[in-house]
Amino acid sequence: MQLFRMFSVPITQAQADPKVLARWSELSVQMRGLFPDIFRKVEASSGVPFPFSFELIESAHAKWTSDWLAWERKHDSEYKERIRAVESELNKVSESISDETSALRSRLNAIELEKLGRYQERYEEYVRVGKTIAELKDSVSTAPQIPKQ
Repeated sequence: MQLFRMFSVPITQAQADPKVLARWSELSVQMRGLFPDIFRKVEASSGVPFPFSFELIESAHAKWTSDWLAWERKHDSEYKERIRAVESELNKVSESISDETSALRSRLNAIELEKLGRYQERYEEYVRVGKTIAELKDSVSTAPQIPKQ
């Protein structure tokens, strides 16, 4: 019962936030190693891998990818708008006002660097979590199938 209680929250949360699945995957592997008989009994009675079913993992992976694509579009749009705003100011400034022109060009460079930095951070997280979920999915899909009793 303690295993069910321990994994009930992450099972529920993983449906909304795939990062939860990635955080709990290592613990589930460790717990499986510590209590193999309990896991076999639970899986034999339910017919699905415990604590994370193939369907849950597949759904989390699909959600993670979908969330990434939505974030990527939003990120790109947000920074395009910021760049357009500065470029618009730059077009209004006379080239003779070199200090203001330099400041605006510096702002453009800073926005580009910020955009790239945020993208890189988010992409690293996307790859790390996606890889963890894919490994968990592979381990579940290659595990022997458990017949229901």
